[in-house]
Amino acid sequence: YDVVIGVLDLDLFAYPTNIGDVVETAWRYIVPRNDGNESNSDKFHAICANGIQVSKGRRSYYDTFSTILLPDAWLHKHSDRFIAADEEKKSPSDEVEALANLSQAHMLQWFLHQANRNSNGGNIVPVRSCFNGFTLYRASAFFDSSCHYDMYSEDLRYMSRSVLHTCEHVVFNECLRERVMTAQGADGFRMGVKTDLVALWHLLN
Repeated sequence: YDVVIGVLDLDLFAYPTNIGDVVETAWRYIVPRNDGNESNSDKFHAICANGIQVSKGRRSYYDTFSTILLPDAWLHKHSDRFIAADEEKKSPSDEVEALANLSQAHMLQWFLHQANRNSNGGNIVPVRSCFNGFTLYRASAFFDSSCHYDMYSEDLRYMSRSVLHTCEHVVFNECLRERVMTAQGADGFRMGVKTDLVALWHLLN
């Protein structure tokens, strides 16, 4: 069986508290089956926690900098994008692109709604990239020697105008995506946000 690697931020307010849920997530949704009797098409290469911050009793989705929806809709606010949305090489659907104009509280509600609609049974929303403070990776993908955490990329679509760099998790995930898709085809790389696996970023008054 493959091994699962956990990557986490050390400055979170709270991590997923039930280690059993973390183990079950890794076993059921990431570790591929090797018995030859079933397909692994429902397995993910990486699953992110649902990164939440709470302010004045209201919950919101936190890590927009690392999150890109399928097929290619970055959730980071439009005003801080190095390349404006209308200048991007690819045009994501109006529905998902509009999320970047919503509040982060509405983004959280969108994720919860999508998780309820999905048929995978694990409250998982497939995405192109995410981190959210805690992510489980299939080791065979994570240890690809061609991929590294880096804040700089030739692809400027995901660069922040204010800090002049790209989220290192986006750079890493995009590399893994390209490598796995090259080896396994266009639908090879699967990543998702598990909405009931919660990491708490901030608890604000």
